[in-house]
Amino acid sequence: MKPSVVLLVMLLSGGTVWLAVAGSTKKGVAESHYNYNCHDMDVFDNVAWWYDWQQSTWYHRKINCTNTVNDRHHVPMVWGWRHGVDYPLFFHNDTSPYVLGFNEPNHRGQSNLTPREAATAWKEVQARADRQHQLLVSPSAIHCGSSSTKCTTDGVQWFTEFFRECAGCRVDYLATHYYTCDLSHVMDFLHELYTRFHKKIWLTEVACPTHSYSHALAFMQELLPRLEAADHVFRYAWYASRVRGGGAAQHEDSLIHTNTASLTTLGAYYNNFM
Repeated sequence: MKPSVVLLVMLLSGGTVWLAVAGSTKKGVAESHYNYNCHDMDVFDNVAWWYDWQQSTWYHRKINCTNTVNDRHHVPMVWGWRHGVDYPLFFHNDTSPYVLGFNEPNHRGQSNLTPREAATAWKEVQARADRQHQLLVSPSAIHCGSSSTKCTTDGVQWFTEFFRECAGCRVDYLATHYYTCDLSHVMDFLHELYTRFHKKIWLTEVACPTHSYSHALAFMQELLPRLEAADHVFRYAWYASRVRGGGAAQHEDSLIHTNTASLTTLGAYYNNFM
């Protein structure tokens, strides 16, 4: 195992000195519920955080897993604004200093919220986060491109309107998603977001939509060092632990094998990076 933090214990004059050598503080896991295995998260021993699009780790308990999952590094997400599902709000992971906002509000097949709807709901999310002293990560508007019919608007435009509607709201970080096999496209987009909105970025979904394992790995090998080096990128997560395919990402982007809690070649590279 390669731990994310290596602790060396030295005994000096009867005292104990702990020396910590830290790995990446940015790298995380987007934990998919597709073919979920109770031990999926056990295989990642070198990541700083994870999320599963939920306000708590209830799904792990729902399928009667007897092992415990690491709540301490789980970041809750308020996926959308569906009555009885997303609200009344129930995120209560007091160990997480962060809360993720609505998932792809500019995508018709995801939370699909107008900037005005999101701004209205955000005030309730902010009130709960204020009480729990948590930092807020914006809704994750996705980069769609001009030819996409799946989105109501592009990510930059959605954010522009959201901040206009939510003037005075607290938003500590900006979240976004990007699917591409072109490194310059994703890095240029992240730089544009930071330049426009002046908030450090959580890239909570990113992948190369390809049917080639080697192509996905080559893109990852280019991408991760750039994300680590970019001061305006606060955190990132590859999509995803396990991918069904047929959507924005393909099966070849999976970090875990389909039917076992074991890392793919791509997943092993991701886990061991830094």
